[in-house]
Amino acid sequence: MEKVTDNAAAKILKAVENDSEPFFTFTAAERAGLLCQVETGRLDVDVDREQLLYVNVGRLCMIASTHPDKMLLGRWEKVLAEGEADHRHFIAAVGLVGSVVINREKKTFKFSKSMIATPVIGSDCYLLEGEKLTLFMSSISVNSGEASLTLGKFSLDDKVDAYMNGDALFQRHMALVGSSGCGKSWTVAAIVEQVAMRQSANILLFDIHGEYQALKYAMQVRLATPNDLEDPSKNVLFMPTWFMSHEELMTMFLDRSDPNAAIHSLMINECIRKHKMRYLKENHLDELLKSFTVDSPVPYDFHEVLKDIIYMNTELIPGIGQGEVVKGPFFGKFDQLIPRLEAKVADKRYGFMFRGDKKVVLHHDYINYFTSIIMGTGIETKSGKHERKIKIFEGEKNKGVKVLNMSLAPSELLPVLIGIMGRFVFNVQFWNNYENRHPMVLFCDECHLYLPPLENCNDAQRNTVFQFGRIAKEGRKYGMTLAAITQRPSDLNPTILSQCGNLLTLRLTNIYDQQIVKKMMSDGMSGLVEELPLLAIGELIPIGDAVVLPLKIKVTPAKCPPQSETPTYCSTWSNEHADGDALDVGIDNMRKQTRNSISAEEGDVN
Repeated sequence: MEKVTDNAAAKILKAVENDSEPFFTFTAAERAGLLCQVETGRLDVDVDREQLLYVNVGRLCMIASTHPDKMLLGRWEKVLAEGEADHRHFIAAVGLVGSVVINREKKTFKFSKSMIATPVIGSDCYLLEGEKLTLFMSSISVNSGEASLTLGKFSLDDKVDAYMNGDALFQRHMALVGSSGCGKSWTVAAIVEQVAMRQSANILLFDIHGEYQALKYAMQVRLATPNDLEDPSKNVLFMPTWFMSHEELMTMFLDRSDPNAAIHSLMINECIRKHKMRYLKENHLDELLKSFTVDSPVPYDFHEVLKDIIYMNTELIPGIGQGEVVKGPFFGKFDQLIPRLEAKVADKRYGFMFRGDKKVVLHHDYINYFTSIIMGTGIETKSGKHERKIKIFEGEKNKGVKVLNMSLAPSELLPVLIGIMGRFVFNVQFWNNYENRHPMVLFCDECHLYLPPLENCNDAQRNTVFQFGRIAKEGRKYGMTLAAITQRPSDLNPTILSQCGNLLTLRLTNIYDQQIVKKMMSDGMSGLVEELPLLAIGELIPIGDAVVLPLKIKVTPAKCPPQSETPTYCSTWSNEHADGDALDVGIDNMRKQTRNSISAEEGDVN
């Protein structure tokens, strides 16, 4: 039997081991009824009248098969009354969950999601309750050592811890879905908190609302805000335009309705190519010229590119006659483009792209520093301390857990920026040697905002969907996994969602979202969809390779919860509240494009 830490469950297991009675044998008093109809994935049971009160929808049952040591595991889904009052029959619908092989000599179970036992009309169906339920749940709740993550307690039996296999969870991609206010952020914090105890954890969490700044053990970083441009702190990153591909730049700069859009794209491309090649030659990086392309991450100053475009737009060239000049080939072609570029360059909200110390951000090694921050673990050399736990509750930080605060970035750039990050991380892992790839998980919060279905994409989202679709389909081979977090699974790209081998579902009230979840369930468990709008806050149903059974779990709150708690309006309004300077602080922060609470707590990235 697996070791169970809960005292009550442990006592039951010990009693079973010392019991001389046959292991896991049901009595006549535990019989619920007889099997009367068999379908693929579903059964009907004629329930004994005296057992009717104990047949509760959502609970588990076991059905005998043709083999005495093999039983079917089912879930009560529906109870119907048939016939006249004096001769009424009660028929219960059972959704098949899997099969159980019982080893009575060793007193162990082996659960399988496949149907290795055959149901037969007239077979007995038994209630799975009390000590037998605790025994069964304790046996299937497998603690798999270093790979184990504890989510909380089973709702069916709160004496038993609910484990997930962390390897299976991250190897197959993960989706966490649930309506607003049902506990998504708290569940993310609970998972990340357990991962953070591992010394070489490697997570990048896109924090869309700034709610994960409360994770004190994580390395908090952000893109430079207008308030950071003059004197950036250690936790501030710049993302200069030379990090970006041609397609990403065109998404930000190009107006595709402009009749000169093709010329704009071509000439920006040529100007960037010229300045990148100049940098390579001036810095004697001739070995890179052989494989150079316009998308190669080579530094250049975008201000110089803008100067070139302005020059071409006003260029006069010698005419045929002596002293005569005529308009150049691109004269006036950039009249619409130049004001747009100048406006973005001057906008301090875009300062993380166009500003910063040029000696730093325009040095070819800045990309190495940037990579070490968003993809590194903070461990420079091996210490020989194997399986060391990070003491995150004693003030120790895990630099491999990175929270990238995107809440202060321009909202219109959010899809582009996250797309750049996805492409960047994928390319580094792709081009790295196999033995150097360190597994990494991208936690994509509110991913429906930037990973919508392809038919709903705008220009900014289309490239991001392509990059993350590539990670979803190919990332596993290169040590990359997605954790897609959304309140609207129906608004998430179906290609990406279909690649998620694990689905953690909290309360869902929208019928379209429920249907998306139903498609990812087996026929025998599709009845769980009806429970989704009834789940309590912080209660979820896990589906996939990381768990043995998709049973309701009450998530244990993280010790470092996110700043996402729903305010209690009426009780707060009932207490006296003085405005003081609170509103003035909000106005001041709005003008400075920063938050005091964020700038006051700098994360040490060195």
